[in-house]
Amino acid sequence: MAFQIVFAIILLTGVSFLPESPRWLIKHGYDVEGLRVVSALEAKAVDDPHSITEKNKISDAIAAQAQAKASAKALLKGGKQQHFRRAIVGASTQLFQQIGGCNAVIYYSTVLFEDSIGLETRLALILGGVLSVIYMLFALTSFFLVEKVGRRKLFLIGTFGQGAAMFITFGCLVAPGDQAKKAQNAKGGAVGLFLFIAFFGATWLPLPWLYPAELNSMSVRTQANAISTMTNWLS
Repeated sequence: MAFQIVFAIILLTGVSFLPESPRWLIKHGYDVEGLRVVSALEAKAVDDPHSITEKNKISDAIAAQAQAKASAKALLKGGKQQHFRRAIVGASTQLFQQIGGCNAVIYYSTVLFEDSIGLETRLALILGGVLSVIYMLFALTSFFLVEKVGRRKLFLIGTFGQGAAMFITFGCLVAPGDQAKKAQNAKGGAVGLFLFIAFFGATWLPLPWLYPAELNSMSVRTQANAISTMTNWLS
């Protein structure tokens, strides 16, 4: 409880120093304040040409989005823009991310190691921590892979990788044998879970958050992204 209180105080202190979004400021007519935030984020003076250019880019983007903005009903239509089709495709990535088994591995890895694979409690706890570290490291690789490899290829690599990892775990758990053999197979099942989280962190973790924003047109992007995010938490 003491740790939670200290953490809450630190969080509130940090948030109190956060600047307002420059996009929000400029959109609501606070151009001077928006320019000040942009220049601070760029570590440059307010009158620096680079700061002014970045601020103008935001202004132009807001104007273009306002000009292209469509009604919420347009999201349910097909036609030339195919808004509905784009929104469904984008939201489907969030659906498949969730039903692929990621949460069973992320949140219940220690339980799986101990109850399903049959490892000792201490070893299960250690492996749960190691799995989280591997998850973090491979999630970081997505920053470098997503632009170099592309979205579609990463989706395919992640799908086949996660599927193969689950088959490895499944095969190790159902393989027949005596107690010693099953204990050996349990290690193979753990390897399958590590492979799964590695492939997931590098591919299916970030892509469903990026893909819908790029897939949907500017006029309905906000509403379509809201639908994809809602799909994530519902599924």
